[in-house]
Amino acid sequence: MIASRAVRLAAVAGCLILAAADSAHASTAASVNSILASAEHDTNTVHTLIHHDVITEKTASVSVVAKITGEEDEVRNREQDTEVVTATGKQSNGKTKTIHYTLEVIFMNGTTYYRTTLDKNKWQKHSGMKIADPYSGVDFARARTTVKFGSNVHFAPVSGSKYHFRAQTTSKNVASTIQLWVTSGHTPYVQRELEVYHRTKGTALSGSQATTFGPFNKTLVILPPISGSSA
Repeated sequence: MIASRAVRLAAVAGCLILAAADSAHASTAASVNSILASAEHDTNTVHTLIHHDVITEKTASVSVVAKITGEEDEVRNREQDTEVVTATGKQSNGKTKTIHYTLEVIFMNGTTYYRTTLDKNKWQKHSGMKIADPYSGVDFARARTTVKFGSNVHFAPVSGSKYHFRAQTTSKNVASTIQLWVTSGHTPYVQRELEVYHRTKGTALSGSQATTFGPFNKTLVILPPISGSSA
């Protein structure tokens, strides 16, 4: 699970509440809540999950793009994550520097195995199942990746689609638009989530996070590496 993203300076919490003006709107809201409740439950109870994330963030002096693929086996409590990062920033001498690297992580049996191209791409390990990437600001930890729709975030269907939803939120000087795509059928899952945000006050900051979920319940083989080896 991607536990947190330190590069993001504010978590999205509040929302612009759109009150239902009549029974038709109330019926639509009830239908949306029902679909999202089912999709939330079904996505959060799978045995295995693969997800792909693209995280971007930009300030006046730094830009970061992190692409992450995660595989999670909830039955055997194992996880494997691969992060590819490109970070560009201005140095104190005014010149621009770009860093590009890969981080691979395996969580299993109470141990974190990891390697990065910034350190000769050799496998290392430590006790516990969490690790932080100081460059991208992404914290990884062994846990189920879940989706959760807070009661204070109100989604509405996008015109012309029964399974595409949008919500707008504001919190702590950050404005955000969140979109969700849900699969159809008897067992709906959250298929994709996209959040685009920007700071409304203070130093300029903008970013986005796109997550694609699936396939679900696919057999995964996550094994420990040979410690100290390289690709």
